[in-house]
Amino acid sequence: MDFTDESTRRGLIIALNAAAMSLILIFVSVRFAVRLCITRRFFLDDILICFAAPFTFGLCITTLFALRYGLGQHVWNMRSSDIHNDISHLIQLMLIDHIFGSCATTFTKLSIVASYLRIFPYRGLRILMYATAAVTIALFVASIFTTIFQCMPIAAAWDFTITNAKCYKLVDYLYSSTAVNIVTDLILCIAPLPCLWNLQLPRRQKVTISALFFVGGFACVASIVRLTVFDQLANTIDYTWELVSSVACTIAECTIGICVVSIPAIRPLVGKMSVLGKLAPTRVCSSLSKRTHRSDETTGQEACAGGYEHASSTTGDGGESQGGEKVTMAERGTVVEMETAASRPRCVSVAVERRCSTVVDRMSEERDEICAVPPASARYSI
Repeated sequence: MDFTDESTRRGLIIALNAAAMSLILIFVSVRFAVRLCITRRFFLDDILICFAAPFTFGLCITTLFALRYGLGQHVWNMRSSDIHNDISHLIQLMLIDHIFGSCATTFTKLSIVASYLRIFPYRGLRILMYATAAVTIALFVASIFTTIFQCMPIAAAWDFTITNAKCYKLVDYLYSSTAVNIVTDLILCIAPLPCLWNLQLPRRQKVTISALFFVGGFACVASIVRLTVFDQLANTIDYTWELVSSVACTIAECTIGICVVSIPAIRPLVGKMSVLGKLAPTRVCSSLSKRTHRSDETTGQEACAGGYEHASSTTGDGGESQGGEKVTMAERGTVVEMETAASRPRCVSVAVERRCSTVVDRMSEERDEICAVPPASARYSI
């Protein structure tokens, strides 16, 4: 140990928590905006995310508050006059952190399970998801009771003045609970893949969703990294420094889980934006067509009036021609109609016609491509 090391992790903690809270706020807000304004339906996984997000925010805020008690510093660099009191407060905040992290992780996993049960109809996968949910809930209850009652009396976990207290090492429990978390993470990332590829979806969409499961696997990586940190926590005096890695892994796991599970719910917004983008050129051409149609009608009326005047001048007064032959009103109307049709000008320019023709052809190709694949909403809701 280098007791001259004055480095700090405070900046890392602040940046990590700010990024986590920003991502969660963006993804969850957009998710509920889509549910409220586009799909107009809320599901069980949305309700569960409502609980996971505040608990993750609580985890981040508690971690930031722990900075004032030495989190992220080396123990020998703490300049407080009462280091024991600061360490006591830090332990209390870390216990609260662990409870918040357990709640956030549990509700996030239950939200993922609820979305799987809503999408996939396969009996084997549904049984596995129910079993995973039961294990997740059982582990959550055990974590809460283990964290609170690790010492008897309870205050002995952070109050060093209490003697004759009975405690056990919380790190020993964290080893087993983290191992179970890794197993459930792997199940949630891998188990749905065979069922996904059996769905009637385009291959491109299957690859995209599979990549989404791969990104969700980073939450499992965070749990594995946290598992390697526990040995350092059990055998160190630099408690304030080594805690950072464990807390950072917990925040990363909760944030990745919430963001990844919210991406499928945001998909209708992306589809709506792409549809609006495709409709914009059609509206332009429709407006141009209406304008040219009105111009065509106006010119036709002027040509009709001019044709009538020309016919009147050729027949003379009393409806007789210059040769003395009498022209009836029916014949006069026929002449006017023929002259009007012949003199009606072309109102749509070649440039406008080519532009509209190009846009219409492109839209026809995209329409055929879209219609060839039935929309996902016709098969299941996300």
